[in-house]
Amino acid sequence: MLSASFLSIYQKYKRDTDIVASWLATTAKQHGYTASLAAPPTACAAANKSAAPSSGRVGRMSQDVSDNVSHIKDEERPLCEEWLQSVGFLAPGKDQEMWVAIVQNWEQFLKATKTKITGSGASRRFVQGPPAKKREAIKGAFWENMDGLEGLSERWPVKARRTINQTAEGPDARPFESLAAIWDLEKMRRYQSMWTRMICFLVWTIDNDRESLEDMGLELDEELEEGIVDISQAVAPGSNFFADDDDPKDAIQGFLTKLITDKSATARKNPLFWWTSILLRSAISDDGEKDFISRGTISMNMLPPDVAIKDRIEAIRHYSKVLILDKAFMGWRTGRPGPEVWAEEIALDLNKVDNEWLNKEDGQRPDDCLDRHTCQSTAWKRVLKHLEQEGCQ
Repeated sequence: MLSASFLSIYQKYKRDTDIVASWLATTAKQHGYTASLAAPPTACAAANKSAAPSSGRVGRMSQDVSDNVSHIKDEERPLCEEWLQSVGFLAPGKDQEMWVAIVQNWEQFLKATKTKITGSGASRRFVQGPPAKKREAIKGAFWENMDGLEGLSERWPVKARRTINQTAEGPDARPFESLAAIWDLEKMRRYQSMWTRMICFLVWTIDNDRESLEDMGLELDEELEEGIVDISQAVAPGSNFFADDDDPKDAIQGFLTKLITDKSATARKNPLFWWTSILLRSAISDDGEKDFISRGTISMNMLPPDVAIKDRIEAIRHYSKVLILDKAFMGWRTGRPGPEVWAEEIALDLNKVDNEWLNKEDGQRPDDCLDRHTCQSTAWKRVLKHLEQEGCQ
């Protein structure tokens, strides 16, 4: 998870019972305790086959998007402003040159990576240059892998899904719920856009002008910069960058995992922290400012314009947890000091779960009380303990 210092920024909001303060405190706290991208655990390959969303989902996304989303609520604005002041980045009236650079680079990025449409009727063609193809490759890799990982998360027992939420939110938290169900597809794609846009923007900037990252207030260390370069090379048209079983999904997962486990994260050094600040700063833009970043007010914006500020933050929180669930299981499998039979027991239990309800248009989530997993075996106790430790890092 992100560092405790990041979490402490939000502690002052806990005294406020206002509902808006509550969601900002909670979601930001969970970003601080943060976790979509991972190849399904090897031990659960069979489980993934039936847990993954139905075929065709990757290409399915309606265009039912409102272009008149309301601006940030009056009661939300001071909370966002105070948060930006607390993290020391992009607070209103400060870092103005950086904000201008961010907006200008974002607009250039959108223009450079958009798909051009030529002709009409039978002669209509969609033309993509290398930047646009990279953008689509990143989005496709994220969607494909995350869809499967969301489905896998529903195979965890209620007790395990409650543990990941309690670690972030406290003892009264309900079990974690994925967005894998087919009726949540639109919401899932909007949430995923908050992550894919960050990755695409970073890759395009690295490819075109690395120094402009510093102009935008982001100071990357060598490891993180190399992570972005790896993603760029992996999604390049015709790339054979990965000679083994790795692919763009692995490069993306590795990069994001580094971000959410950064114990010394700051808004100027951690891309996810930096990006969250951008989303908040954009949301509080005055009418006289161009809110290009988060409300999609120019053509071909990659961010759906109908995602409210609290949902943008919730999206960061949600997929942070998905990553943590995967990291916890994979870390336990490879690092545990126990017999192989434990791993077999966990995999067998996960494989038994029937998640067909995820693909039923008129279905509904099974009641948690129907879960018969007691998690009382030695193997499950060890897994839950490891999951709790991962969440508290």
